[in-house]
Amino acid sequence: PLRAKQMLFADDGSLWLTEAGVGVRRLRDAASVPTGRSLGPADELERFSRDDGLPANVVVPLVQGLDGEVWVGSNQGLSSFRPQRLHRLTALGSSEPAGFTVAAADDGVVAFSGRRAVRWSPPESPAVLTEPLHFRAAVSDGTGTLWLVHADGIWRERAGRREQVWRYAERRQY
Repeated sequence: PLRAKQMLFADDGSLWLTEAGVGVRRLRDAASVPTGRSLGPADELERFSRDDGLPANVVVPLVQGLDGEVWVGSNQGLSSFRPQRLHRLTALGSSEPAGFTVAAADDGVVAFSGRRAVRWSPPESPAVLTEPLHFRAAVSDGTGTLWLVHADGIWRERAGRREQVWRYAERRQY
């Protein structure tokens, strides 16, 4: 049975699923599955795994960039899907036991692990960000502002400047 951890309906009508220990699955035409029927072998779910270039088969974060590129993260790296190609980002290191988050930003993504942060817009090389605080979640709004969740509060980054906008009364444990 399929055990999806996260899903994404992409702009092209495809359905993307992350599945623990398996990698990423894609159904090219999600609308082709009739209402009331479960996904099954006849639906031809494509599978992408470490053998295809993913950094690991245990993946969770899944987001679509503003340019339509689908990004997937794991504790061992970040990958992006474009038609007929897969990118692997190794700039975050080989393993991150404390977690990993990724968000669409500008024409690429920004990714945070416990030790590093990078901004990446392929085909350019990843740019390592300064002050890579350990953010647990990140999301970009319609204005291009990046909102970040940290154990001590909420931060935002815009026009190259990062500032804390809300401080928790007590430090949160995640």
